[in-house]
Amino acid sequence: MCDMTSAVCSLLFDDETEESKKLIGEAAKASVHAMDKIILEKGMCGNKKKLTKRMFSAAVKASAKVLANALEVTADEENSQKELVQDTKSTEDYSPELQKMITEMNKTAIQHNYVYPPKPKPGDILIPTGGLAKCQCSPGCAMELMEPAYQVIDGEKKSRWVPDNDDELNTILNDVFKIKNKAAARVYIKERCLK
Repeated sequence: MCDMTSAVCSLLFDDETEESKKLIGEAAKASVHAMDKIILEKGMCGNKKKLTKRMFSAAVKASAKVLANALEVTADEENSQKELVQDTKSTEDYSPELQKMITEMNKTAIQHNYVYPPKPKPGDILIPTGGLAKCQCSPGCAMELMEPAYQVIDGEKKSRWVPDNDDELNTILNDVFKIKNKAAARVYIKERCLK
């Protein structure tokens, strides 16, 4: 993210003077907050190229806002800001305009409430399906959770599908291979395996 932020700032600002260095710092902070807002709203899942484009676009807009605000500041306000910067030596202090812009951005950010799938019961079999589990907040939610996705087979279904022992399984397989009609083989498997 730091590389993206510095790229955005180098596009918008001239970094030769002290004032432009200060603006670059504020623009970098604003663009980081804008990218964090995109991550909060959209999450890190999905198409990485689209996410990167959205983050870059938000960073450019935030940096451009800082530049526009800086150009509108009068000479008196610039002097008072210089005194304020000299009084506060910390580099992490935000200017009032930037602080206001950050609070406005954070107000509009939509926090996603993650709903995890129900926990499996004791005795259930978990079969990994690959990928990450989906959020269960609504039927169409595409947010991914930071845990693997599993297919759960409860103990009741397990006893219906699994033959009792290896001999029974071998008998079923031998009988199925002897049957040449596929429909008859399916019927035989259903009768033998689905008790």
